[in-house]
Order: sequence, then C-alpha cells, then structure tokens
Amino acid sequence: MSLTDTIKNKFIKKIASDFVLSAVALVVFNGVVQFLVYPQFDKKLGADGYGDVLFYISVISIMASTFGTAANYSRMVRSTTGADRNADYNRFLLIAAGICIPVVIGIGIYTNLSVFYILGFFLAMILTILRFYADCEFKLNINYRGFLLYYLVAALGYVIGILIFRFTSNWTIPLIMGELFALLFVLFFGKIFRSPVLKKSEFYADSMKSMWILTGANIIPAIVLNADRILLKSMYGGEAATQYYIACLVGKTISFVTTPLNGVMIGYLAKWNGRFTKKMWNLSSLALFVVAILATAACFVGSWVYVRLIYPDYLDEIKKYFLVANCGQIFYFIGNSLMVILLRFAEEKYQTLINTLYAVIFVVAVPILTKFFGIYGFAYSLLGVNFIKFCLVIAVGLIKIGKNESVQLKSEDEI
Repeated sequence: MSLTDTIKNKFIKKIASDFVLSAVALVVFNGVVQFLVYPQFDKKLGADGYGDVLFYISVISIMASTFGTAANYSRMVRSTTGADRNADYNRFLLIAAGICIPVVIGIGIYTNLSVFYILGFFLAMILTILRFYADCEFKLNINYRGFLLYYLVAALGYVIGILIFRFTSNWTIPLIMGELFALLFVLFFGKIFRSPVLKKSEFYADSMKSMWILTGANIIPAIVLNADRILLKSMYGGEAATQYYIACLVGKTISFVTTPLNGVMIGYLAKWNGRFTKKMWNLSSLALFVVAILATAACFVGSWVYVRLIYPDYLDEIKKYFLVANCGQIFYFIGNSLMVILLRFAEEKYQTLINTLYAVIFVVAVPILTKFFGIYGFAYSLLGVNFIKFCLVIAVGLIKIGKNESVQLKSEDEI
C-alpha cells in the first residue's frame, strides 16, 4: 500500500469515527429528552398541558435553530479563512438575547404565564441558543470526543432537571438544567467565550453580514420543523398538537439531530479544498434520496414500537399518521443536509433564496389544507412542501455548479 493510500485510509477512518462519536452523542442526548423528559411532561401535565409545553419548547427551538445555528455555521465557514473572532459572535448572540425579550414577554402575556414562568422561559431560550452555537467549539478543532462529552453533560443536566420537575411541576427546570450544564462545560474547557469577550475585530462587519444572512435562511425551516406544535395547537388545541407530535416523533428525532450532524459535515467540507462537480452533486442528491426512503421505512416500524412502549394510550388514535408524518420529517432532514453541502460552493444568499420560496409555498399550502383536513391535511401538505424544497436545492446546486464550470472553461479558453 502506498503512502497516499495509507493517508487516505486514515482520513476515511477518522471521518467515520467522528460521525460515530457525534451520532452516539446525539442519540444519547435526544434519547434522554424524548424517552425520559417529554413523557414525564405528558404523565404529569396531561395531553392538553403537554401540548402547551410543546408549544413553548417549539418557540425555544425556533429561536435556537435560527440564531444559534446561524452563528455556528457562520463561524465554521469563516474559520476557513481565519476570519472568526470570539467577540464578533458573542456580540451577535447578545443581540439575539435582546430580540428574545419581547418574544418571550409577548407570548407570556398572550398565554397568561406568570412572571416566574416567563423568566424561566427566557432563561431556557437563551441557554438553548448558546448550546446550539457552542458545539462549534469542538467542530472547529475536529474534536468529537469533546463533542460527545458536551452532549453527555447536557443529557445529565436534563436527567437531574426532570427529577426536580417531578416535585415542582415546573417544565422550565429540566430545560434550564440541561442547557446550563452544556454551557458550563464549554466555559470551563473551551475557548470560544474567552477574552476579548465583546471587542469588535476587523472582521466584525463581514461576520455579522454572514450571520444575519444565515439567520434569514434558518428561520423558515426552523418554523416549519415546529409548525405542528404551533399551527395545530392554534387551530385544534393542545391535544391535536400532542397527537401529531407523537406520531412523527421518531422521524422528528432524526431531524433534531441533523443540525449538529450537518455541522460535522461543514467542519470537514470547510477543510476540503476540492471542487464540486455535477456528478458529485447528483450522487449526493441520489444518496440522500435513498437514505430518505430507507429512513422512512425504519421510522414507520420504529413508531409502532416507540408509541406502544412510551405512549400506549395514543396508539390507536395516531397509528394512521405514522407513515406520512415521518416521511415529511425525513424529507425535511435530507433537504437541510443537502443545503449544508450547497453552502460549501454557493454563497449564503442562495440559502435565503431557497428558504424564501419554501416559505411562500408553505404559507400558501399548509394552513389552508390543515384548516380543511385537520391533522391529515397538515401531514400531507408538509410532506409535499418538504419534497419540493429538496427538489429546489438540487436545481439550485446544478445551476450554481453549471455557472462555476462555465466561468472556469471560459478562463481556460482565453488562456
């Protein structure tokens, strides 16, 4: 075996090892949240109360997926040129915290939350945003053992929090404890929050531009991922939101873990100096489509097992939604993964363009079909919208690669 082959094999093994470590981290973390924490909410608060808590958690998830992921992805991309500085990202996160204040107060007043719960809601939101951002500490250094420990510590915090919840019935405590444990881990062992904390760098303007573009790109898919807990609750009440959420929970869990896994992908793509071709793009798209089919089948079977074990009282009512609801979540997942690959060779503005079209289609189709056909209307329309987005990403990637190749060929002809 040549030296080149040896290096290549080691690199492949390193990537495989990092994916396994990240997958274990996310499976354990989400397993604790979905199998231990959320069922306790349902058991203690009932279907309607659980639906209300899922609504608040969905708002937290939207804000974290929007701001935390934007800062995370921006830092990963800009780290390729060395243009990322702690203070620039800390300032953005501080602005995000300021935006969260009126959001939390407005929702708290609308839903009659007490001041105590509003404060808990706000703290949980800020800490979750920081957790979504802070795992870049380990991806920047390709340190997935640290990434694993980070999520194990977060899971431990959730476990301790749910034990306290059983005596207090305060749903914000498990969230605060889990996210706080993760943040403290990074503060003690990481560098991304170290001095200078808020002093602007010469890269500040460009970094902020990158983060705001990615914020605009991330907010639409974040809303869509959590639309069931917002739209169904507002139209049909907390129980309908709970039923759909449980029906698609296995597929949704896969979607939840894709944000950090996509970060793993960005980490390696950022280090890669190669050029994407149409063949590579087509193979990536086909591979993800095959993954979607296989994952949907696995989620369908997994939903029967999961619901029968964890939520047996809901099984007869929601089993009819298993296939279409999980398929919709899976196409959400593969669309986002393909968007991450697109980010490697296409500017951030293309992310915003795709998600703007996605938002228009969603707004036109999903609320109307939900209004007329209930949970079925929501499930089928969401599947259709997510599949259309997947096709849009493929089309934009092909167009962008075609333009890049045309420019290169023109340059070569002139030479």
